Amino acid sequence: MASRSSNKGILKKPAKKPPSVTSTGSTSSWLTRIQSKLYSSTDDPYAVPALPRQELKRVTFSVRKLTTEYILYNNNSPTDDILADLSPQSSSLQPPEEEQEENVIDQEEEAQDKNQFSCRELPKYYERACRLREEQPLDSFMDLLRSSCFSNLTTINLANQMIDSRYAGPIADILMLDCGLCSLDLSNCGMNDETIRILLHSLLITDRLLELKLAGNSFKADGFKYISIYISQSRAIKTVDLSRTTPDKRALRYLSHAIHIAPSLQTLFLDHCSLKAPLIEILAGGVRQSVSLNTLSLRHNRISYNAAPWIAAMLINDEPIEMYWQQPPNGQYPRRGIQQLDLTGNYLQQAVVSIAQALYNNRSLTHLILTDCQIYANECAKLAEALLSNHHLQVLDISDNPIGIKSDEGIQSIKTALSRNHFLRELNLAGTELDSSSAIALAECLPENSTLSRLDLSRNPQITMAGVLALSISIKMNHTLTFLDINIPPNDVEMAELQNDIVAVCTRNMQRSYEDSLYYSPQKLQEVEDETDEASEIEVDDALNGTSSSSTLSSSSSSSSSPRSHDDDDALVVTSSYPNPGNHHGNSKNKLTSPASTTTGTTTTSTTDKRSSNVSISSAYSFDEIPM
Repeated sequence: MASRSSNKGILKKPAKKPPSVTSTGSTSSWLTRIQSKLYSSTDDPYAVPALPRQELKRVTFSVRKLTTEYILYNNNSPTDDILADLSPQSSSLQPPEEEQEENVIDQEEEAQDKNQFSCRELPKYYERACRLREEQPLDSFMDLLRSSCFSNLTTINLANQMIDSRYAGPIADILMLDCGLCSLDLSNCGMNDETIRILLHSLLITDRLLELKLAGNSFKADGFKYISIYISQSRAIKTVDLSRTTPDKRALRYLSHAIHIAPSLQTLFLDHCSLKAPLIEILAGGVRQSVSLNTLSLRHNRISYNAAPWIAAMLINDEPIEMYWQQPPNGQYPRRGIQQLDLTGNYLQQAVVSIAQALYNNRSLTHLILTDCQIYANECAKLAEALLSNHHLQVLDISDNPIGIKSDEGIQSIKTALSRNHFLRELNLAGTELDSSSAIALAECLPENSTLSRLDLSRNPQITMAGVLALSISIKMNHTLTFLDINIPPNDVEMAELQNDIVAVCTRNMQRSYEDSLYYSPQKLQEVEDETDEASEIEVDDALNGTSSSSTLSSSSSSSSSPRSHDDDDALVVTSSYPNPGNHHGNSKNKLTSPASTTTGTTTTSTTDKRSSNVSISSAYSFDEIPM
């Protein structure tokens, strides 16, 4: 009995599980495990088979010769008779050259009106397709076709319309026609796997669609397989929205493989999809190796600390720089890697540390949105440290996070990063529990920053008079900030005057930025180059003639075309070429005056904040006299 029980225990002994790749450990250990997963061989048991286009076909026959007949085309055309009359055996004379030219012009005009003509005929085609299939037409789709009779049908919006396989057949016949369709919205249409297969087959025939919205439909694994086939085969699709769907592991394997090989997909929305760590692990492989995807939205998923290594894996650029470029046929070099990542509404917390580590050497990401991700001061400090080494991130949104609660470590780290980082252009700190001391810390770094153009400090009611005063003083020494969003309490005259000073400086910086853009425009640079060449030719001619001449570019023209130095002291009167909205002639010039001048007629741009009774101040686009 003892031996029998021991054998039974041996047989039931569970196999030893491999260590989890999401376990905590050193940075090098989890990075090594991620790389081994992403670059594994084809013997991987999770490998996805090929996505053949034939699986989208509605009927498959094994025949020697197959002829496709489109029911919407009329074969009873006199074209054959005309060609017979113009055949070489015909005795009819060729038309003269003038008539041939007129025929060419008529053909070009007919080609230009082809789309408009086809759109006028779409309601008739749809009725015929429904009649041949013995199905009732979808009223909303028929109304849409009738409203587009005299314009190109570029957008079809059937959101919230129940579409089953009965309605899908006639609609698919219309989608096979090339009518200039660019956007198709099929959100919340109750479609199943068979319905989406019918529609995707027709869309792939023309392959002109740029945007496809399939949010809110109850697709299963086969439905995601058909969508993956369409993504991998289409050379036109740019944006796909699969939000509020529920993909499983099998569906994510299909989708990840399609993302990897898709030739044109650039933007993918997977919001509200309940993506946990195992699903993010599958998705990361395709995103990491995609040659076209540059924007990924994962808003309001169940992404937590366990998925942190795989989110970081999407951002790690550890290969040589040549691996992120490919040689396309047209000679351009598109950059590989995610450029915009939106993780709004995920409780990342400590996962931000892994994301920050991936940002150190990232060379592709330009927009990172971490709104409402439960980021505290410690995690904010890690992000700020990454900004010291990252030279490509331009927009960082960490709004609606409790950064300023109980500690100023996060703001102090951001202050240090803004003083040394010269690549970040927008920083959103709205609703982050900042107070006046935080505003003063940010004000101290503004004179040293030379790239930041927008700083959002709105929805921080604890920023009082001291913080706004510090910002109004320091912004005068900044020459790039054009938007400084901050809330002030109503009926506060002193703070209103300070916000007027901030608005005036933002407008000044915007004006300078506009003038610099004009000066450094290609046309202006070409004019300067032409003037330089002309002056050089004059000097050469004078040298050959033996005469001395000091013909050079006039200093007046040079000074008039050069941008104003940002280090010069502000003049008391600065003229602006912006037209005054109150002046219907648009010829009068506005003036910026010194604080000693009167401020009558001052016009600022202000918007009411819907979440509070405060006023959000951005900038002033038009003004008469604003105190500096």
